[in-house]
Amino acid sequence: MRQVNYLILIGLVLFFGSCKKNNDTSVIQKTMPELNIPADFDWKMVRPVMFHITGTHGQVITLKTADESKTIYKGIILPGQNKHEFSLSLPTFMKELKINGTLVQITGNDISFNIPSLKSVLLTNYNLEFDGVNDYVDMGDPPGGELDFGVTDFTCEAWVNTTDATIDYWYRRIFGKGFGFSCYIFTDGTIRVYYNSVSSSSTTAMIATGVWTHVAVVRTGSNIKIYINGILDLDETKAAWGGDLSSGDDFRIGNLIAGAETHGHWHGYIDEVRIWNSARTAAEILANYNKLVSPAAPNLVGYWRFDEGSGTTTDDLSANGNDGTISGCTWNAENK
Repeated sequence: MRQVNYLILIGLVLFFGSCKKNNDTSVIQKTMPELNIPADFDWKMVRPVMFHITGTHGQVITLKTADESKTIYKGIILPGQNKHEFSLSLPTFMKELKINGTLVQITGNDISFNIPSLKSVLLTNYNLEFDGVNDYVDMGDPPGGELDFGVTDFTCEAWVNTTDATIDYWYRRIFGKGFGFSCYIFTDGTIRVYYNSVSSSSTTAMIATGVWTHVAVVRTGSNIKIYINGILDLDETKAAWGGDLSSGDDFRIGNLIAGAETHGHWHGYIDEVRIWNSARTAAEILANYNKLVSPAAPNLVGYWRFDEGSGTTTDDLSANGNDGTISGCTWNAENK
């Protein structure tokens, strides 16, 4: 009886073993045409792709998958440069990705992409256009002294877009209050400040014509710093800058008035002007230069967004309410 059981067991093993062998053979015997592999299939798992990203100094570059579920790369355009180049090894199945939110097709091993202006992307609405001849915005000389810089620390910032940096006598001014303090663009496109009749050195970055650029000036004691698109560009100390910068002249945007003389007319666009009676830190400037801030933010003493879209008055959104009178400027509606 035991011998019969062994024979049955051996028979079952041979039977099931034969079935498994036949199944495996059916897979092995599949031919290449039967697998239906596309003619253009790339048997390599990855391929190198060179990226040439142009934009403005300080712009952050972010590459994500097309569905934005994963970040592939993050970088920044360094001070004094307008291009960032790098190489990535990408999966061959990846046919598109997003660069700063824009869908880009991967059609070869070299990808060139121009980042849209930060201002037009992040702070869209109205701004003011200055003709370079006689346009300006006048905030007056408030009796409370909030627009007099005195001997205290302060920060002035604005978004600018120049269409012409050639000389208009006192150079083309972004904002200023007499000869005590002003900020202007030099003929080579660099940014300088003027304190107590002494000019600073020029920034390394040159403001490109037709491109929105953020400029911030910070005074701490006798030290000044100039930030371009949130990145520190100039750090300079001079004894004259530690003095009293108060002036009886009006605070103006787009030109400079000193006594009876008016010069330095800006040619282009200006938006989002903010004044603080404190020295903003590098981290604060970088975190907020391309964002709106609360009108109730601590130390904010002047805030003109230029979003009215019509009329000859622009509101000071800070608690001081020093509204500006617009002379000759044109309201410009940005593309949304």
